Amino acid sequence: MGRVVAVVVRAMLLALLVTLWPGASTGRLAGWPAPSVAQAGDDWCEIDPLLLIQTPAGNTVPVFYLTGAYGLEHAAATQLAQATYAVEPDAGGTKVTFKVTVPDDLFGKGFPTRVTVSSGPWGTLQVHGKASGTSGAPMSLEFYLDVP
Repeated sequence: MGRVVAVVVRAMLLALLVTLWPGASTGRLAGWPAPSVAQAGDDWCEIDPLLLIQTPAGNTVPVFYLTGAYGLEHAAATQLAQATYAVEPDAGGTKVTFKVTVPDDLFGKGFPTRVTVSSGPWGTLQVHGKASGTSGAPMSLEFYLDVP
């Protein structure tokens, strides 16, 4: 219940921000890059949280995981996605096994989902991996970080 409340609060704050500060809807706040433009028929709803990966040697590596669900009605499901990772040392770096699950929702079960893990927001900079799947089932991918 607490996570649902957090999602609702975020949506309300975003709506207030856009109302009070029209530039917020274009992403042009404090030097933020402009978001990609949605095209007709582009019905993916995505969220791009930051994940701080702790390596076996104790280093912290930030990555973004762009998580999407096909259909705008699944916006809340993307917000409720659960991510986990496991690390192990590998040839002077770190092997990361990453999983994210977008839950089923009231609008459907087994709808298409996708994830892109990258070093920059919205799938920019170095892309570490991509996976696709369906809601209710984990999407899994492995990638290598050049950090011990």
